[in-house]
Formats: sequence, C-alpha cells, structure tokens
Amino acid sequence: MKVEAGIPFSGFYESFHDDQLERSLIDEELSDEEAEKLRDEIDWGAERINYSEEYTDLIAKLLKIDLEFVALKSPREYNFGTDRIFALIDEDDIELLKGKVDTDLMYNAVKEQYTSRDGFSSFYSNSYQEWLDQEEPWDHNQIATLIEVYLIQEWGKDWEIEYCIPESF
Repeated sequence: MKVEAGIPFSGFYESFHDDQLERSLIDEELSDEEAEKLRDEIDWGAERINYSEEYTDLIAKLLKIDLEFVALKSPREYNFGTDRIFALIDEDDIELLKGKVDTDLMYNAVKEQYTSRDGFSSFYSNSYQEWLDQEEPWDHNQIATLIEVYLIQEWGKDWEIEYCIPESF
C-alpha cells in the first residue's frame, strides 16, 4: 500500500532551486527589459510544479525506490515555512529505508528536530525508539525525516545541492 510522504526539499523562496529554475527559463543574454518582460509572462506556479516533479524523480533514483509526485504546497507567507513536496511511497519501501538508515543518525535527527523549545512546540515524540514502537503508520513528516537522514547518510549534508537539480532546468 502507498502512503503520502514529505520529500525533503529546501523550497523555492530565495534558494538555489529558484535560482536554477529562473536561469533555465530566462536567457542570460537578454536585456534587463526583455528578461523582466519574460518573467512576467512565465507561469511560475506551473514551472515550479514541473521542477518539483523532476526533483521527486531524482530523489527516487537516489533512494532506488518508486515515488509518485502528489503535490507542491507553498505557504501563503514564507516567514513561518517553505514550499513542501509530497509524494506517494510504498510502505515496503519505508520499511526498507528503516532497515538501511543508521540508527544513531536517526536518534540524533529525531531528537534535534522534534524537541520542543522556545518558539517551537513539537507534536511528535523526540524519541526515535517511540517512533519505532508506535502502532499507527508513520505520517508524512516522519517519513520525510527518515528519507532526509538516509540521504545525508549516503550522500552527505550537501546532497540536495550536489544531486537534486533537475537536468532539464
């Protein structure tokens, strides 16, 4: 059975992804005026969705599993969050990743990302062991953490910059 997963993604707002997308769509040799006119004509929402679909495919190749792009969700305001990509993942692949991920890295990541502190109240346990022991299936945020830790484990902290810029952009 497939479930929805968050895909680790740094977002578009003032990021290298947004820069990569713009460079792919706006010819550097255009005058400032021509480039600005072209920027106004581009359907940026559609282009970001296309980019997100290809990004999801790249993550699937790195993980050596199937992922099916579902949606790109952008916040109304970027001061509290960033763009998020969601995809379908098979439950067997989640179990496969759980078996491959370094347990210590997962313990540390869960503790760091899900411990409540000033300005942040976590709705998740900050214990990876409690995640493993829970009876209900993991949700999209837990799966996103698993995927991100596995990607860091296999390709380093700069995995996103190194491996996840769609070639067609």
